[in-house]
Amino acid sequence: MSIERSPRLGLLNIMSSPAYLKTEHQWRDALADFVDIVPVRFDDDPRDEFSRVDLDDWTYPISEVASTLDGLIITGANLELYPDGRELHFDRISYFCQLNEVIHWTVSEKRLSVFSCLASHIALKSLVDLDRNIQADKTFGVFEHHCATQSWITSGLDTHVVKAPHSRWGNIDTDRVLASGLDVVADSDEVGWLIAEASFGRGKAVFLQGHPEYQRDDLYNEYRRDQAKSGVPKNYFTDNIPTKLPEYSWADDANILFRNIGSIVTGERA
Repeated sequence: MSIERSPRLGLLNIMSSPAYLKTEHQWRDALADFVDIVPVRFDDDPRDEFSRVDLDDWTYPISEVASTLDGLIITGANLELYPDGRELHFDRISYFCQLNEVIHWTVSEKRLSVFSCLASHIALKSLVDLDRNIQADKTFGVFEHHCATQSWITSGLDTHVVKAPHSRWGNIDTDRVLASGLDVVADSDEVGWLIAEASFGRGKAVFLQGHPEYQRDDLYNEYRRDQAKSGVPKNYFTDNIPTKLPEYSWADDANILFRNIGSIVTGERA
C-alpha cells in the first residue's frame, strides 16, 4: 500500500540576514495549512555570512531535494538600491548567476513556480527579457487590484478585487508584461499589476509584484526603518494616521490566494 505524501514546495529565501527569518516565517505561515515547505539554498551559495545567516543548519542544497519538490517559491530581497539611492543592477547581486539557473530549472521541471517581488522582476528579465524600471517614489502601502482575467489563483474571491501590500522601488509596466505574452491576473491603475502568470515547460509560473504574504505588522516595521525614504504606507494605518493600529485588510484575500496555490500543487485545479 502506497502512502500519499503532502505536496512539497521548496522555499528559496534570497533575503539578506536582517529580514531572512521574518521572510521565511511569512511564507511558512501563509502556506502551512496547504503544503509542506522545504527550505532550500543554492548548491554553490556565494553569499557571505552576513547575507546567509546559518543556512547550512536548516536548509537543503536544491540538488539534494529537487526530485521531491512539486514546486518552488523564490522570495523577494531588499536589493533594489545602493545606500546612496543608485539602482543596484541585477548582475551586481552576488548570486545572480545561480538564481538564473534555478529560475530556468524550476519553470521547466516543476508544476508550480512562484516568484515574489524582486524575484519576479529578475525572473521576467531572465525568461522574457523584460527590464525593470526604478521609480522616483517607492510604491508602499495596501492597494486594491481588479481581477483582469479569470484565473485559478483568484478563484473563490467574493468580489473581483484583491487587496495586497506593495513595498518596492522597482516596477515593470502592465502593458509591457501583457506584450510579452503573460496574463495579468490582478492589476491596479494606481500601482500596476499584483499577479501575472504564464506557462513554461511542465508547469505554471506565478509572478507577484506585491506581498500578499505580509503579516499585519510588516509594513509598519518597514515604515519605522525607512520612513525618511518611504513615507507613510498608504491605506494601511487606521484613518492613515501612523499612531493608530495598522489594519490587516488583505488577510482574507491572501488566504484565498495561498489556498489556491496549495490546490494547484496537489492537482486539484486545472
